[in-house]
Amino acid sequence: MTSLFKYYDRPEPSRMAVHLPRLIGSKQQLFQVYYEYLLLPGYFGFNWDALYDVLTDLQWIKLQSVMIYHEAIPQISDEDEALYMRLLDDSLRFWRARDERRLLISFNKTDQQKVEQYLS
Repeated sequence: MTSLFKYYDRPEPSRMAVHLPRLIGSKQQLFQVYYEYLLLPGYFGFNWDALYDVLTDLQWIKLQSVMIYHEAIPQISDEDEALYMRLLDDSLRFWRARDERRLLISFNKTDQQKVEQYLS
């Protein structure tokens, strides 16, 4: 399966909507960062299903393109990391099949091998 992720040494600031910092140490912290940076609706459930739901909705965001840049892979369990990568990949594929909006998800180049490993 070909990955739809992009890899940068650093993101292009003009295209960036969400910059996930290097020091995310739990999935709850990850959900909180998304909640704050994407200005998620109050009904966001702070779980994987809720994150997938909002990443495949994005109606409250006025921009046509939303970019999520990971400074580093979040430091969560291996199981959650694998789930997170699949969730992001599924979200990208959801938007690629539609013309309504463009979701871009990128990682630091130093994490490319590890990210791609989850999708193989």
